[in-house]
Amino acid sequence: MAAGRFLWAAYAGLGALATAGYFLLPAGLAAAVYILTGASSAAAVALGALLHRPSRRLPWFVLSLGPLLMSLADCLWSYYWSRGSVPYPSYADALYLLGYVFLGAGLLLLQHRTVSNGLDALVDPLMVASGGALLYWGLIIGPYVHDPSLSLPAKAVSVAYPLLDVLLLAALARYLLGFGGRVPALYLLGLSFAVLLLADSVYGLQVLQGSYRDGSWVDAGWLACYVLLGAAALHPSMRGLSVPQPGSAEPALLTNRRIALLTGAALTAPGLLAAQAALGVRIDAYPIAAGCVLIFALAVIRIRGIVVALLRTLSERERLQERLEQQALHDPLTGLANRALFSDRLAHAASRANPLDCGRLAVLMLDLDGFKSVNDSLGHEVGDALLVSVAGRIRACVRPSDTVARLGGDEFAVLIEEISDVGAAVRVAERILDRLGEPYSVGGVGRVAAASVGVAFGPAREAKSLLRDADAAMYVAKERGKGRYEVFEPRMRNARAEKLRLEAELRAALERGEFAVHYQPIVSFATGEVVEVEALVRWERPGRGTVGPAEFLSVAEESGLIVPIGRWVLREACRQVREWQKGGSRELALAVNLSASQLHHPRLVREVEEALGLSGLEARHLKLEITEQAAVEDAREAARRLEELSALGVRIALDDFGSGYSALSYLRTFPVDTLKIDRSFIEGIGRDLQATSIVGAVIALAKSLNMCVTAEGTETEEQLAHLRSLGCDLAQGYYFSRPASPEEVERKLGLARRRRDEPAKR
Repeated sequence: MAAGRFLWAAYAGLGALATAGYFLLPAGLAAAVYILTGASSAAAVALGALLHRPSRRLPWFVLSLGPLLMSLADCLWSYYWSRGSVPYPSYADALYLLGYVFLGAGLLLLQHRTVSNGLDALVDPLMVASGGALLYWGLIIGPYVHDPSLSLPAKAVSVAYPLLDVLLLAALARYLLGFGGRVPALYLLGLSFAVLLLADSVYGLQVLQGSYRDGSWVDAGWLACYVLLGAAALHPSMRGLSVPQPGSAEPALLTNRRIALLTGAALTAPGLLAAQAALGVRIDAYPIAAGCVLIFALAVIRIRGIVVALLRTLSERERLQERLEQQALHDPLTGLANRALFSDRLAHAASRANPLDCGRLAVLMLDLDGFKSVNDSLGHEVGDALLVSVAGRIRACVRPSDTVARLGGDEFAVLIEEISDVGAAVRVAERILDRLGEPYSVGGVGRVAAASVGVAFGPAREAKSLLRDADAAMYVAKERGKGRYEVFEPRMRNARAEKLRLEAELRAALERGEFAVHYQPIVSFATGEVVEVEALVRWERPGRGTVGPAEFLSVAEESGLIVPIGRWVLREACRQVREWQKGGSRELALAVNLSASQLHHPRLVREVEEALGLSGLEARHLKLEITEQAAVEDAREAARRLEELSALGVRIALDDFGSGYSALSYLRTFPVDTLKIDRSFIEGIGRDLQATSIVGAVIALAKSLNMCVTAEGTETEEQLAHLRSLGCDLAQGYYFSRPASPEEVERKLGLARRRRDEPAKR
């Protein structure tokens, strides 16, 4: 195969020697060299197709028939010449003409699928061929037609040669102009046909003038055609002539090569007139005029194609510019305005307002409640689908002139201009909340997406500050229960700033290790002993002392900090309880609260496994408490996550039972081991018949489901007595102990048994 790379050069070298030998050898040997050179060209073309294996071999085999038939014609012509008379026309001419046909057919077959078939791709070669035809007519075809000494068959054959040359010129021009690649084999092939056309043209002129002689340099042109054709087929790059190249489908582009050829074609007519005048040849006005009209018509078509291509390019650039602007100013997921465009609309609204302008506008800020859990549990594809649905519903609730934007994540904003009063803005907020509250079909199941909305209303000249005010109002809506709206009041601005400052301090506290875990004992009614402790996080805030969770957990939940804080609490509590077990409280269990964000976090099960593994605490001694509200945010995902935890051996408790949705079906769906009765029911036990009945019913229900029951908020001896009579299993509250530091809990665990009726000091 390595030798094949240089075979074309070796063949070209031998061909050059053969051409030189043709002029140096005696006539008989020279004729043999001429015939063998043509035959070798046919063999070289066929060999190249077999050796280099192009994707399409047929065009090359067809091309090889051209020099083969011409060689046979040369043999026949030499036979006639040896007999002393060469008839004209003869069978040799038929073979020559047939050879031209196969050369043209092979060239056209090579262009299949590699050159564009569009109008522009045809006009350029037609212009070149028209110019060539005009030139041939004026110098060769016309004189043959008007020659009275030629018979009709002789005229037909004499005209057929230049006509076939014109067709070869058209095919060659189409290939050279339409093929986009720079392939060496193409240059060899093109040069081969160019030399053939040049030799034919000179031969025709010499015959007309009676100056042609065998062995002239015209014969060298035909020999060079044979050699270049064979070298093109033997060159390894010939494989690329069967493959479309970059730029092959761009005929509308005016490259330098196209401009040169088209300019030459356009100058053919004046050049021909000048040549005929100089040579004293008869001028055929009508054919020249027809040729000029044809070239002009083709030029008009070509110019039209250029204009269309230019307009198309400009249109594509405009569309590209529009797409770039769309991408720069719009959210790619929902198609809504992005933060940049929304800010621009606000600035524009403010710039249009003058100091005396009484125009009003409103800004609404929306944040989806619980969206993070959807992303974490179901994946970003489902989350994205939900965002697209939400965007469509918000857009449907406002006027076409209003601006709806997605600012990022699950935050949306609405700019309402030319609004009469804040009541109109509130009605828009209510429509949006109602529309968002309708079920969605996302991820194959129905879902509900609640949102917290902040509404800010004011003069158009204060447009820029309204976004900040709506944001502050939105966070107040989240604090007050989510799934609602709040209208901005000036005091909210300070509250928002305080919340941001608190979030920053929480991040720093997590890094500095300022959190601590306190524990509240849980006592068994059966033994009176502490059998569990509930882990409760505290913040040792510098300058403020110990801070309870009520002051920072809501901010931690909204900011996502609850996940790393909860992870730390779980690990620390597991470590501490395991230490107490080693100290003697061998069966002491641990209860840890899980927030909604933690429950739906994809790494929850792995983090529980890690906490148990690092501490050595057995899974049966860990109880994870969830609230009903956290579970129903995505009941299907929550059930799956709880099943995974239960499979580890971890126990599950439903916290604050009765205070939330109280969906009894969850007791069947979730692998719950313990029900913790909410303190609001324990407060009224013994004094409120309804509360006592509810507590009794819950305990009976739990017993029937083989569940344990814990009473939260047990504070009096009377409550304790009623709970014992109802069959409650465990109690927790100030009656026994407040949440205490690890050191205080250790002292309590040091007692063998705590008196059931001895209240702890408050």
